[in-house]
Amino acid sequence: MNLTHDTLASMGGIVSLVNMLLGGLFGLGPTVKFLTKISLSYLTKTG
Repeated sequence: MNLTHDTLASMGGIVSLVNMLLGGLFGLGPTVKFLTKISLSYLTKTG
């Protein structure tokens, strides 16, 4: 449980960084957020 939580937390940090980078560079903020929600929900279901 702790390992999974730490992994998800670190992935969340990476995703947020990528989200900011992509949003700033290409203006894909909404798309990245949408993909992030899908990937997080998928990880939550499988994990």
